[in-house]
Amino acid sequence: MAFCTRCRTDLPADARFCPACGTAAADSVAPAKVQREGRGGLILPAMIVVALVIIGVFLWSQRDAARPIAASEPTPATDRRDVQATRTTVAAIDTAFRDDPAAASARYDQPVTATGTIVSATGGASPSLSLEGRTRFNYVVANLADRAALPDMARGATITLNCRRASAIAGTTILHGCTPDR
Repeated sequence: MAFCTRCRTDLPADARFCPACGTAAADSVAPAKVQREGRGGLILPAMIVVALVIIGVFLWSQRDAARPIAASEPTPATDRRDVQATRTTVAAIDTAFRDDPAAASARYDQPVTATGTIVSATGGASPSLSLEGRTRFNYVVANLADRAALPDMARGATITLNCRRASAIAGTTILHGCTPDR
């Protein structure tokens, strides 16, 4: 219901002028709605804060979730044909390239036998496997020697590969010329 702005008298719904003072009804205003005070406006911000805390705790717990690394010592050799492959894990190779790329390039520029967990496989002209690296979120690419070497294994399966060498390009560790160890 509207009221007169001059004398505060309630106006009938169809009034054009105030019956008490004669002020035009166009100058009258409807009473303002009373705002309810409550906690309704705090629910959404509180939910956002809780969600951000949960995401932060999850990411914090995963920051150093490194895979176990087996120690491996390469066999020194001068002729690559006589070199016995270094046995290690894919996570160890990935960690070595992250920590000291130059030393890892020298260390793994020879045959290597690595065990890792399959994330995905890609066929085609150059078949390859994606393997879990030093953490669940780091991948190592294993380029297979030929299409016939592509194993019929499911995601999450453990595989051992015999590779010619390992390198890293733009932070991605790559195993070259790999064949599954039978």
